[in-house]
Amino acid sequence: MATALGILLTLLVAVVLLALLPWHLRFRARTAPAEVRVDLRLLAGHAPAIPLTGGKRRDKPARDRKKRPATHRASRHLRRLQQMQGVGALVAGLLSAFRLRDLELDGRIGTGDPADTGTLWGCLTPLIYGPGQAVRRIEIVPDFAHRVFEFSAAGTLAIRPDRVLGTGLRFAWVNRGMLFSRGPA
Repeated sequence: MATALGILLTLLVAVVLLALLPWHLRFRARTAPAEVRVDLRLLAGHAPAIPLTGGKRRDKPARDRKKRPATHRASRHLRRLQQMQGVGALVAGLLSAFRLRDLELDGRIGTGDPADTGTLWGCLTPLIYGPGQAVRRIEIVPDFAHRVFEFSAAGTLAIRPDRVLGTGLRFAWVNRGMLFSRGPA
């Protein structure tokens, strides 16, 4: 009896720690050659890494059933989302649950046309030289002579699962009648 109670208490503490401590999603990606690596570290980044990419990609067999056009499905979902309350609070709550840490971005951009490359470079300068340099290091170099798009990025995305869960539960509570009823198709 005491052993079962100890195991149950240990599991309860583990679940609470997993829900309250941030999860760290560490990523590394580059365009040439194309490569993406993503690892999840629980318990504020102190747990061993759980690789989320790197496995063999399997192609799924095509389904034979006929589907409605995507525009019809999207418009139906958009109408239903517009009828729901608190969508802005949902988006704001989800955005507050994510924090980008330790971003390193190196790259070279060029459109082949010097004028277009300069315009693109001008649009990117607030991102490169703007506030928040303590959290990120961004070095993007324009190439006015060639058409090139090469990037390498690495960083950590901290996710607060308690905020994601709380925001989702608040949204579901406010829209409880709308979420579980079948509307007109």
